[in-house]
Order: sequence, then C-alpha cells, then structure tokens
Amino acid sequence: MMYIKNSLGYTHLMLCIMLWAVLGAIDAHALDVKATVDSNQIQLDESLRLTITTDQENAEIDLSPITDFKVTSQGTSSQIQIINGQYSKTIQYTYVLFPTKEGQLQIPGLTVTGGGQTAYTQEITVQVSRAPVQTNANRDIFVQAIISENEPFVGQTFLYSFRLYQAIRVSRANMEKLPDFSGFTSKQIEGNRTFRQVISGREYEVTELSVVLIGHQAGDMTIDSAILRCDVPVMRQRRPSAFNPFFDDNFFGFSQVEQKVFRTEPITVHVKPLPTYTGTIPFSGLVGTFSLDASLDQSSIAVGESATLSMTISGVGNIQDVAEPNVVIPNAIKLYKDKPEEEVQVNRSGFTGKKVYRMALVPMEAGDHIVPPFELCYFNVKNQSYDTLKSQEFHLTAQGTSQKDEPVKVYESAETKAPKSDVKNKVDFITKDILTVKSDLNVITSQQGLSLVIFLVLFCLPACFYLVTESAMVIWEKKDDPIKVLRKKAKFECSQAGKTNISDDVFLACLHKSLISAIYANAGFSGESLTQNEIQSILRSKGYKDTIVNEASRLFNQVESARYSGFTLNSDLRKTLLSDIQQVLKEILK
Repeated sequence: MMYIKNSLGYTHLMLCIMLWAVLGAIDAHALDVKATVDSNQIQLDESLRLTITTDQENAEIDLSPITDFKVTSQGTSSQIQIINGQYSKTIQYTYVLFPTKEGQLQIPGLTVTGGGQTAYTQEITVQVSRAPVQTNANRDIFVQAIISENEPFVGQTFLYSFRLYQAIRVSRANMEKLPDFSGFTSKQIEGNRTFRQVISGREYEVTELSVVLIGHQAGDMTIDSAILRCDVPVMRQRRPSAFNPFFDDNFFGFSQVEQKVFRTEPITVHVKPLPTYTGTIPFSGLVGTFSLDASLDQSSIAVGESATLSMTISGVGNIQDVAEPNVVIPNAIKLYKDKPEEEVQVNRSGFTGKKVYRMALVPMEAGDHIVPPFELCYFNVKNQSYDTLKSQEFHLTAQGTSQKDEPVKVYESAETKAPKSDVKNKVDFITKDILTVKSDLNVITSQQGLSLVIFLVLFCLPACFYLVTESAMVIWEKKDDPIKVLRKKAKFECSQAGKTNISDDVFLACLHKSLISAIYANAGFSGESLTQNEIQSILRSKGYKDTIVNEASRLFNQVESARYSGFTLNSDLRKTLLSDIQQVLKEILK
C-alpha cells in the first residue's frame, strides 16, 4: 500500500515536470518573422517594397540600421487563412525604400520585438544601377533642374528652378529632397508656377518650383540632385470579366499606381570673383542694380527744432545687405537716428525691395549749415562695372533765438514721480449690507427631517436608474447582431451609390464600403479594409463558386483602381459598375 502511494506521488511529480517543460518550450518559441523585397535589382530612380511578415500584432520594428535607403511606411495589412475551420492570421508591415546611391546596397538584419519576444530578419542585398539616359520626348514624366545664370558673380542673385514635366497625370507628388545649396544663400519663392510646354511635338504640363540663390565665394560650386517622389499610373494586363466585359476597355488600362522616384542631374555653377576695385569710395558690397533717393523735409527751421533727412536705397540684388549710410553731419547739428524700415520681397527677379533710413537733424547754432552728399558704390551686374550713386547736397538754415548769447541746451526727459503724502485717507461708510442680519431667535424655525426609508429610496434611486439603463443598452446591443449590421450596411452603401447627384469620389467610396461590409458579414467579424487575397480566402472558406469569388475580387480591384487612378467616370460607366456590384451582392448576401 505504501508502495502504491509512493508510485502515485512519483507519477504526479513527473507529470508536473513534463508540463513545466512543455510550457517552457512554448514560451521559448521564437517570434516568427520574415523579410522580403519585391525586387533585388532596381534603378536609381526606382523604389522597392520591403515587407516584414510576423504572427505578432503591434510588433515594434527597428529601422534605424537602414542607411543606404530612405524609408517610408505604407502601413500594415493582415492576411487571413481559414483551413479546415482553423483560423490563422499574419500581419504584414510594408515599407517603400528609395536608394540614396548606386551600387550594391544592403538592407541589414532588423530587430523585431513583440509579445515579450525578439527576432531578427535576414540581411538582403539590392543591386542599384543608374537609369539609362532617355530623350525627354520619349518619356511620360521627367524632371529637370536649371539655373538662370551659369557664371554668376560673387554676391549676384540668380534663380534655381526645379521642373516636373508630365504628359500623364500623377498623384501624391512630394518633393523628397531639395538640394542643401551649400555655399549659397537660398530663399524659396512661395507658390509654384504652372504652365504648358511643347517638346518635340508632345505637350507637357510643367510645374516649377524656384529658389533664389546668392554665391558667397568664387570657384566651382555643385548643386546636388533634387528628388521627387510620386504615384504614377501603370498599364497592366487584365483578365476578361466573367460578368461583364465592359471593364476590359482601355479606360481601365491604368489599373494600378506605382510609386516612382525622379532625380535631377547635379549642376556645377562657376561663381566668378568681382573685378578688382580701384575707386576711392568704399565698396558697399552690393551686387545688382540699385538706386538712391534722398530728401530733407525742411530747409529752414529754428535752432533746437528738427528736420528729417530720409535716404532710400532700392533695387534688385542683395538688397538685404545694405548697410546704414555714413552721413557726414556738421558739428553744429545733432543727429538722432530712427529705426530703419525694410521692404524686401523674393520673386523670380531675385531679392527686390528697399531700405529707408531716417534721421532727425537738430541745429544747435544759428546759421546756414551744409549736409554734404552721400555716396554709395556698388557692382552693376548689367554693365559688369562698379557704379557710384550720389545724393544731392542739402542746405539747412537755422534761425537764432531771442537770447543770442545763450547757447541752446538739450535736456533728456527724466521720469517724474509723485511725492508721497503723509496724510492718511479717511475710511468712509459706503453702504449697508444687502442682507439684513437676523437678531431675533424667534425668526429661526426648524424643518422636519426625512424618514430613513425615504432617505434610502432617494439615495439608491440614481444607482437603480443607472443599472436599468445599462441593462437596456446591453439587451439592445445583443439585438444588433454584427452580421446583420454589416449586411444592412452593405445594402445601404450600395443604395447610396445609386444616387445620381453624388460625385465620383463619393460613388466609389460607397461601393468600396458596400463590398467590404458584405464580405466581412460572411467572415463573421467586422473591419474597415481587405486585400484581394483576404477576399478570396473568406469567400472560398464559405463555399462560394470560383466565378463569384473571382468576380468579387475583380470588382474590388476595379473600384480601388478607379478611386486612385484619377480618371473621371461617365454615367454609363457608373451604371455598369453599380449593376455588376449589385449582382455580386445578391450572390454574397443570400
């Protein structure tokens, strides 16, 4: 008997050890991660798609080791598989990679963390080659960078223009990288210019972005490539429609959009030094075309009064570098400078505008005072020579005061403070209290209290009301079966698409929601997005025929293509697409 008990205890211990080992093995199971790319050989103006697949939701992926590519996220998607009633789901994290150089580039192993576990992807090698040179006339889309002056002088303003030429419409155009313009002062012009241009008999719509530049040192300066990223519609062969061959029309030839990268060629700018200056007037450092205007608002004033001398320097060039004029003033005049006013704009001519300097002249002695001319030397880019601007000579007559022998004194205003008073203010009675004070105890009357039962009823009433409301909501929610809700939504969105006064975007959005809701109703759970593979997997698991599965998948692709390709739907196309989707919904929602 004792032996049996010991045997049972030993068996129980072994079972515990085995269970612990199994649980430990399950816990030690590594996170399932896989990284793939859609191509290992691309050109410098192309991109590749990196997909990281894992069975863990909300996984954290460290992308910092990727240095040879610029990475943008394309979001996540889920892959659903239902095999013999067994449900499984994988998560795909998708990224678009843009190469930063040509050669053999590496996507290093990435660290993926999820569910308290860590895994690593394998290293991937990608060969990036320079795109073959094509003539612009043979290209649907291309970019170009030009400068308005190939050999500007130091300090001269010139224009850098990035142009996008498109013979077909692109979407989501994004300036990925502008040159850093090292060695230049740069200022981008607000707003892009759009115009049309015919090249080799083909018309292009041109979008131009311009930047004003100023070179600071002589020599050959390189402006590196500008990079534009955009979605381009691409042609794809499509299968004939089982329900309606209407969509085999060339209208839906652009069934997909592909993200592409366009780069401009680097530009070398030869910045020339300014010619040697041999003049006697100090060079102002201004390069461009400028003008000078000077005026004195009064020519005769009394001693101690002021006259305003204004000097305006305007033009095109590095106007922002204008320094304060060095005006020579006689000793008998006091000079008080005002804050300069600056109005500088940036446009296709460069930096244009003016600077205004004002100063108050206060004569301290009577007599006729002379303000000599002011001279400004600048480099004229039109004449490629040094020019000098000169204001006129000003005469300021100061009339003497009645006390001729006593010089005029200028005093600065001092802050005055009111003397402190030792007289205390008398406190006055303002008014009586609004409420009359009760002084008689007889006016206070006692109120009868609540019984314990009434108090408890009133105390519990809010809680009872909450419980009743919550129960009603739970019962109501149970009545709203998710599958019924999705079926109603599918039919409702389809009916909304049948309205004639809605735009193409709203029409396609309604059809998209209708298909999604109908397919999720078959899956038994809700969601907002699906892929073609998920649609086929869900419908096949429910026993639908291949014709229905393929047609639903095809229509889903047609709707998405029409939504994002930018084409306009006419009334016939809308009727046909709506009719085909209504027919599929009848089969799915039986």
